[in-house]
Amino acid sequence: MPETTYCFSDDYKNVPVKVKHYIVFYEMTDWGLPNQPMIATIDPSTLVQVGYVDTEDVNYIPEEWIKGDLK
Repeated sequence: MPETTYCFSDDYKNVPVKVKHYIVFYEMTDWGLPNQPMIATIDPSTLVQVGYVDTEDVNYIPEEWIKGDLK
């Protein structure tokens, strides 16, 4: 998501816009109430594409997904 939007294309050349990357997720507030949207800034170099994991253990996280993010 760009930090800002310019009116003229020359402005983008003169002052480049930083692009930030976000993940949007929801946090439960209380039963029956709307969930709270949360936004986290991320480093896109840490993202990996993952496929479907066929396991019945819902807490299973394959080692290659972690990539040093969790300790």
